[in-house]
Amino acid sequence: MARARLNSGNTQEQDLPKAKLNRESLHKISKLLVYIKPYRGRFFAALVFLFLTSLTGLAFPSFLGALIDAAQGKQRYAFLPPTVNAIGTLAFVVLLFQAAVSYFRVVW
Repeated sequence: MARARLNSGNTQEQDLPKAKLNRESLHKISKLLVYIKPYRGRFFAALVFLFLTSLTGLAFPSFLGALIDAAQGKQRYAFLPPTVNAIGTLAFVVLLFQAAVSYFRVVW
């Protein structure tokens, strides 16, 4: 039988209750967000880089699937080139883009 909570050894009754969203909890969060205010430009830039990193991380397996399909003579996506070399080059460029975006995600 599967456990109720992924890797938690606790039963469901022993887990912490979920936090309720009310005015008091929103007020506590707003007090914490005051500390981010001087860094909000960097914070939102880091969020953009995090989004781009996630997007390219999800795109790379699709490129590998299209690469395998192109090797078998099929074409999965019409917007990708039909040759193995072109898809491989495009996947490598996306990988380099992901590396650059990941660098700025950490540095910012």
